Amino acid sequence: KEQMAQLKSDLEAMEAQLNTVTSEKDNIPFLGMSLSKAAYNTTMWSIIGVLVLALALFVVRFKRSHIHTTEARKNFNELEKEFDAYRVKALEKEQRLGRLLQDEKNKQLKLAK
Repeated sequence: KEQMAQLKSDLEAMEAQLNTVTSEKDNIPFLGMSLSKAAYNTTMWSIIGVLVLALALFVVRFKRSHIHTTEARKNFNELEKEFDAYRVKALEKEQRLGRLLQDEKNKQLKLAK
């Protein structure tokens, strides 16, 4: 009877020790908290999912902004070309009017003499 009682107490101690080791194996310390493996996996995959979503959002917004920037540069270059053409026309017009004015001045000088 004594040996059976001893064996039962040893068995209970071993079961308690087994439960302790099993709970230590099933828990992972994370940020100072003890999480079960399932909770840890869920937390990690949630964080990864959020980061992937944020990256996808960033890539989409970057592409959209890049398209707008490219279009704005293209429009700016076209506008700059138009402005250069206008500047050349305005300079030619100014020179032509200056020549006409000088011709008229010369005519007036000849008539005055």
